[in-house]
Amino acid sequence: MGASRGSLRAMSNVSARPRRRAASLVLPTTGCVFFVALAALAVGCHERTYVAPRPDSVAPSAGLVGRATAVTISGEGFVPNVVTDFANSAASHLDARYTARLGRVPLRDVRLTPDGALTAVVPESLEVGEYSLTVVDSAGRAGELPGAFKVVAAEDSVSLVASFRFGPLDRQRVTVPFFVDVDALDATGLVVGVFNGEVSLSDVTGTAVPATVGYFVGGHWTGRVEVRQAHPADTLTATHAAGARGTSNAFAVDALPPAALSFETAPVTVAAGSCTPAVTVGLLDVQGRPSPATAPTAVALAPSQPVGFGLFLDAACTSAGPSTTVAAGETSATVYFRATRAGPVTLFAASTGLTGAAQQETVTPAAAARLVFLSPPQFVNAGSCSEPVTVQAQDALGNPVSATMADAVALATTAGAFGFYADAACAAALTQVPMAAGQSSTTFYFSSTQAQV
Repeated sequence: MGASRGSLRAMSNVSARPRRRAASLVLPTTGCVFFVALAALAVGCHERTYVAPRPDSVAPSAGLVGRATAVTISGEGFVPNVVTDFANSAASHLDARYTARLGRVPLRDVRLTPDGALTAVVPESLEVGEYSLTVVDSAGRAGELPGAFKVVAAEDSVSLVASFRFGPLDRQRVTVPFFVDVDALDATGLVVGVFNGEVSLSDVTGTAVPATVGYFVGGHWTGRVEVRQAHPADTLTATHAAGARGTSNAFAVDALPPAALSFETAPVTVAAGSCTPAVTVGLLDVQGRPSPATAPTAVALAPSQPVGFGLFLDAACTSAGPSTTVAAGETSATVYFRATRAGPVTLFAASTGLTGAAQQETVTPAAAARLVFLSPPQFVNAGSCSEPVTVQAQDALGNPVSATMADAVALATTAGAFGFYADAACAAALTQVPMAAGQSSTTFYFSSTQAQV
């Protein structure tokens, strides 16, 4: 008796739980029917729940009109269908076929990847606009994602850029150019290869140059940048007028080494005998910018007029010292001085290996404290007029003090028959002699009709 063989095929895309069950397969024959009991046919197999594909994102989510764009479609339910042939095990297989379309336009080369995503190519024929995505598996189950992909014109390529990414930056030096890499990225973090615009460049110190970088080529820009102010943790930021921006990692910008000294404070004016305000001596690099000392740096200071001059390290002028030290990492040090002689004094600063500096300071007289005779004693015959007698106003340290306004010096004597005069002929008598504003001294004459000492 002959018999024909039949086959049992099953298709699913679902995962399983171990389940034991009995099944029977009816095989038609000539004139009779055989019932074959298949015990435990599905031992170790799993029941599955049918799931339609559910796309939730497309990366990149936009492309340029007229250009094919490779995309990755992510979501749930992207698994192959299982096709089982119980009669011919060699015919059992996984069916991983998927199709996808944007609007009504099918995507090319749709493939299922091992990580459960789909890759595909958006054709260059797609017009400018926004499109919904439809994904269909081999069993005909479909899933849709509205507004999944946008096609833009070339002049609108900046709309694809969501951020900028800098290449890693190492420690740098002030004003020394260094290479910077910047990529234009879309919302998924992929390089926007069609972006060829410019972006603004800035940093924490506000001294980064150039202020604008570009043009990008293939979504990438490489060029030289320099920062003109030291900072322990500077960052670069790229910003597009449309709003996209990105910031680099933090990097130190070191100052150039010291090359010269300078006086950071303005020239001081101080009264004789008084302690000055702070006088600050700083370190500069070769470009005239403040530069921190790499090690403690001694700075010697000396005046052009050393007599009556003292240099001090404290504001009370009690701790004397001919030099000061700029501490490592600092850019300046402060000193004070006191002088007893009025007049200009130049203060010189010097340090080994550095260009020195000089600054003229001014010491003014203190308040008038006394009158003194500048002319020597005279021997005058009775009845004769004397030589000129000069009297001067001075401070307590002997510095001449000029009158701030017109004043007069009163004259008096203990001698008898004695007179003071304004002229060399002793004709214009006076009891006080005027001192003009701005003058520190005045002159008069005297005469006596009696011989006396």
